Amino acid sequence: MTEIFAALICRPPRHSYTLTDLGPARFRMDGKLYSRTDFQLYNKRGLRIECSHYRAGPNEFDEYEASPCVVYLHGNCGSRVDADEIVEGLLEEGVSVFSLDFSGCGLSDGDLVSLGYFEQDDLSCVLEYLANDPSTTSVAIWGRSMGAVVALLVAGSEQFKGISCLILDSPYSSLQQLLEQLAHKYIPQVPLLPYEKVVEAALLSLRQAVRQKANYDLFDVETTSPASRCRMPALFAHAKDDQLIPASHSKLLMEAYAGEKELLELDGDHNSARESEFLKKVSSYLVRNLSSSSPLSIEKSRKEVEKRALEPQHSQDPVSWFSSFVGGLFQTETAR
Repeated sequence: MTEIFAALICRPPRHSYTLTDLGPARFRMDGKLYSRTDFQLYNKRGLRIECSHYRAGPNEFDEYEASPCVVYLHGNCGSRVDADEIVEGLLEEGVSVFSLDFSGCGLSDGDLVSLGYFEQDDLSCVLEYLANDPSTTSVAIWGRSMGAVVALLVAGSEQFKGISCLILDSPYSSLQQLLEQLAHKYIPQVPLLPYEKVVEAALLSLRQAVRQKANYDLFDVETTSPASRCRMPALFAHAKDDQLIPASHSKLLMEAYAGEKELLELDGDHNSARESEFLKKVSSYLVRNLSSSSPLSIEKSRKEVEKRALEPQHSQDPVSWFSSFVGGLFQTETAR
């Protein structure tokens, strides 16, 4: 049973799509030409990352307007198709949108998902590209669920200077805490059995199975420490009725976050479509911060960041287990 759960954690349902689902590569809005450029980047593990960059242009000289950029990061069952709901509104505000399939997701290389641990390398790869793109004047990051966790991990690594702001929709503060909460919520107590000892052993077994299968420790996916090193403004958002990742995770991260921050409490649950009013508020927040930001630059080498990443992020042993975690976490977060 442990192997089954570990397999589902490492290989959730993969969003299947074609480039046609991304829409036309060139299109007009209010008479102005926009385009989507599809290309590939390669992360440090040599995996191909499929990317799309939506922006105004090109002009008659095949040049693109210089503009700020928002990088959109999908959840564990999503893909770059999920960015579709934000593209039009941001382009109309003069902001380009960069979307990607994380490794192990969509059309990118990779067979496994690590809920943030390895995905942060994909984001670092994208930010390095944008830091060297002359048409990108400033960069913000918008992530949902796992994508929000990846945003925090990279922003808190201090590898990059000049990240304008973060939009963090439904992040978890740590996988350990999330699993423990779900365990106590859903696992029934069996008479005459030492409940805490049973769940402790089960969680330890799962942790070891994931490590053997995917070569990472579940408990190393922790975001309160990175949040304490973030200085850029952040807008947290969380559904009040989120039964998968409780809103308490965002509130805990708000307390730890070092920069200016605010929280929007949303209607619906973890996988609910975000309402247009929310998207408009986020768009205004992004435009305000991007307009006053300096260009993105690379502050630290990857080796410096990796050295910090080797240090354990957790300080306690596993204490509990869960059973219904898989069903909720692996729902596609944006129905297509």
